[in-house]
Amino acid sequence: MATTVLTPWRVAAVTGAALAVVLAFAAHPAAAQESRWRATIGDRITVDDNPLMAPGSNDHVFNNTVMADLAADWRSPRMTLGLTLGADHNTYYGPGADTMPDSNNYRAGVAASSRGPRFDYSANANYRREAVQQAELLDTGATTGDADRIGKTVSGMMGWQRSARDRIEGTAGFEDVDFQGDPDPSGRRNPFNAVTIGGAHIRQLTPRDTFTTELTARFMDADDTLNSKSQTYELTGTLERQRSAAITTRFGGGLGLAQREFDDEDDASIRRDATDPALTLLAGITYTIPRVTLSFDLEQGFEPTARGTMAQRLAASAAATYELRPTVRARFDAEYSAAWYEVEFLPSGAADRQYLTFGPGIEWRFQPNWTFNAGYRFRHLEDGDGTANGNQIFAQVTWNLTPLR
Repeated sequence: MATTVLTPWRVAAVTGAALAVVLAFAAHPAAAQESRWRATIGDRITVDDNPLMAPGSNDHVFNNTVMADLAADWRSPRMTLGLTLGADHNTYYGPGADTMPDSNNYRAGVAASSRGPRFDYSANANYRREAVQQAELLDTGATTGDADRIGKTVSGMMGWQRSARDRIEGTAGFEDVDFQGDPDPSGRRNPFNAVTIGGAHIRQLTPRDTFTTELTARFMDADDTLNSKSQTYELTGTLERQRSAAITTRFGGGLGLAQREFDDEDDASIRRDATDPALTLLAGITYTIPRVTLSFDLEQGFEPTARGTMAQRLAASAAATYELRPTVRARFDAEYSAAWYEVEFLPSGAADRQYLTFGPGIEWRFQPNWTFNAGYRFRHLEDGDGTANGNQIFAQVTWNLTPLR
């Protein structure tokens, strides 16, 4: 099977050109410039009885995370340029701390956007370096050792307001992920790069109804022993309806095609090419009244993994927030995800991996520049290694030096 050649440098060049166009608008001589900035410092304390979500583990770990972030933006009537910088320092204590080495995380990003009467543009670039413990816990609830995950992304978008009711958008993006640190015997850490291109047509059917048609293509190349390459094409349609001032609903679906090829560089007899169709479904509802917001989202789709396979995924989330006072908000949220590592038209049979997490929390802005957050999280993981449960309690204080208004 022939693989489409779409080099990262071509996508980066297109995105860079879009960024140059956006920045050109910044030179508008009549633009009145406005700059804003915000700096935040926070400290988070977490107690977890199974931080690595290992079956049968009950080693309590105390984690202290010191966070610092800086955000700035410059605005004119036609253009916005933004910059973000951040860093975390993580230290671990307790019986299970020997499996969680101390770590530092870093992140940086730049974004630019410009809007004209009919055309608008945006471009952004991001860099993120984080310990694998944090990166993998967020995604899979598992870890494979001491390493850093380094991710770099660049993307661009151009929009055309064709008429009062029609809008057309085009997007392009490039992602590169690498790992530095100890060897990974499990095969879960595979560097990869991916190119995504897409287009969308947004139609205002009625004052309350919007229909979006979107076509997306993604090309992934994983740097692993299987030399895996994959291509996915997806066509979706989504109807969003503003049923009332309080209720918004979203329903959609689509068809996709997944193509992949991989071979073992140590054994030429191991090779597999496959082309699989898949179905995409999504639904969501948001209910908002004074002091209360309720939301529910459900999505089923497919995507390539960095291990040379295609995954069929199902994800559901629910959230509720209640404003007890102008400075105090209570919340409860839950998330469930399941993955099947062989693509089928619809998921079937037992999932290869299931993950569930839920818990309550509270946010209290006790001073104009000070915020306190606390909460509890329960986690449940089922995969090829077995079943694991975890309980987590956290508290965080954040000082906002200069609030963005």
